[in-house]
Amino acid sequence: MVGEPENDTGSLEPGRTNMRNRIAASAIMATLVVGLCVTGCERGPMQKAGEKVDEITGNDKLIGKGPAEKTGRKIDNTVDDIKK
Repeated sequence: MVGEPENDTGSLEPGRTNMRNRIAASAIMATLVVGLCVTGCERGPMQKAGEKVDEITGNDKLIGKGPAEKTGRKIDNTVDDIKK
């Protein structure tokens, strides 16, 4: 390419070629990750069917009160008290 230094054999420096390969590989990987994230966000037919089953059986709400639920309620109560 124009303006790029060459070594004694007339080819591009190995460091520059390696860096270009890494940049190209990174761009391809980033594109694949974004593509997977976008398709992963869509609700598929199995998820829709599962939600219908949950609604019919009455399990569409969170089951049980675990430690995270209790902590969340405590935080909500504290925030409400601070707002008053």
